[in-house]
Amino acid sequence: PCDAIIAEGYKGAPVAKIEARRSASRSREPLAPGDPNVIAIAADHPTEAHGRPIFSLDDIAGLADLIERVVIGRASSAGAAGQPESGFRP
Repeated sequence: PCDAIIAEGYKGAPVAKIEARRSASRSREPLAPGDPNVIAIAADHPTEAHGRPIFSLDDIAGLADLIERVVIGRASSAGAAGQPESGFRP
């Protein structure tokens, strides 16, 4: 069994995601304003929150706590008999 899968990409997928923002990125257009599935933003520069918590890209403990609390916590209580629902959404 698996509590969570972390993958890069899947911007258009209707699943919980953490938006990574890097100052060196070619595209600086934020994903969060148009995607309700963005649960947080991790950035290496000051940025607008768009109603989400903001973390430093280096804040591994903070991001891990968020994933455990929001994604794993909800998934483990979502399904019958402790089985998470597929296609989890925050």
